Amino acid sequence: MDNHIKIIIDGVDDVDSLLGLLSLLPFEGFEEDVKAVVAYIPKEKWQADVIGEVETLAQQFQGRLTVEEIPFENWNQSWEEGYDEVVIDDICRIYAPFHTENPNSFDTEIQILPQMAFGTGHHETTEMMIRLMYKNKSSIEGKSCLDFGAGSGVLAIYAGLNGGKEIVAVEIDRYAALNMEENFAINHTLFIEGYCGDVSALPKNRQYDLILANVTRNVITEHLSFFKDSLLDGGKLLISGILVKDEDYMESAGQQHNFKVTDRLHKGKWCAMELTQK
Repeated sequence: MDNHIKIIIDGVDDVDSLLGLLSLLPFEGFEEDVKAVVAYIPKEKWQADVIGEVETLAQQFQGRLTVEEIPFENWNQSWEEGYDEVVIDDICRIYAPFHTENPNSFDTEIQILPQMAFGTGHHETTEMMIRLMYKNKSSIEGKSCLDFGAGSGVLAIYAGLNGGKEIVAVEIDRYAALNMEENFAINHTLFIEGYCGDVSALPKNRQYDLILANVTRNVITEHLSFFKDSLLDGGKLLISGILVKDEDYMESAGQQHNFKVTDRLHKGKWCAMELTQK
């Protein structure tokens, strides 16, 4: 089995934001400490592009970066020991196969094979997206949906379990895309069309009633034109992965593409928005 690379970025004031941004890279586990984040990645994935991103983030957050190679460990066992189920009020429960049955009643329950650190519902941005989707159930049932940057597929699965009929999910990371397909299978949502790649991997000239994008501010901004062209009349765009400090910037960028903000949520340092065409 491959060894892993362990990175430590310490001396950081805004650990929450750093953790959220590192979560978008192909790390497989995280530890959070006072003013420090520890992250683990398979050695084979510790490539020049990831190294560059990590070094840039360390500089951006004025932290000290330490890198070391460690022997292979049973990461699945580590997940089982530290992975808690996610409960979003009575709206949604996200759990793993090894969790015991929850006696409470939930509107939707999603089972996830926890092989990724982001997109499993633990992050504030994923929770807010589910809350916005819950408020927009009428925009899901019987409607088409695109989950852009789907990660482990949680949002696409939520749409599928709530009556979505034509659901497409795309994820650029091939390991995440494989996990996404596994999660479609265990939730009996194999009718969801899953693709690995960027926009070019998607069916051409297809439009949707609802587009979900829980990625980063820059990725959303770069694809606003695509989102505009891909929305059916009266459709909605739900976005997150945006820091509160970037909220005004994101709203202004949306306005340049004829989007207006019709709803928004905040949790911690993050925000989520519902956008519609003006």
